[in-house]
Amino acid sequence: MDTDGHRPVSEKYRQLSNKEIFTAYKQLDISMHIVGGTLEERIDRIIKILNCPQIVNTKDAIRQANEVIIKSRETVSNKIIEQYHKPTFIEKFKILSRF
Repeated sequence: MDTDGHRPVSEKYRQLSNKEIFTAYKQLDISMHIVGGTLEERIDRIIKILNCPQIVNTKDAIRQANEVIIKSRETVSNKIIEQYHKPTFIEKFKILSRF
């Protein structure tokens, strides 16, 4: 996870999450593989474990995915900006009077 302030990234949180995931897999009797390494190494390992055909090499796939993520974030930011309107005096008064 990115340490961008929007998701918990503490070691305690990671351990708790792992424990819950492992428990759920065990209860559902689903086989589980623990995959580590860099993003590229993890993707390559998962492709091998699942015996998936690889259409795009891993580096290109990661680059393309990052481009999509950047565009999506920009789109969301632009939509938020487009929806903004400067509050009127009455709206400001209502906001301030709540507190």
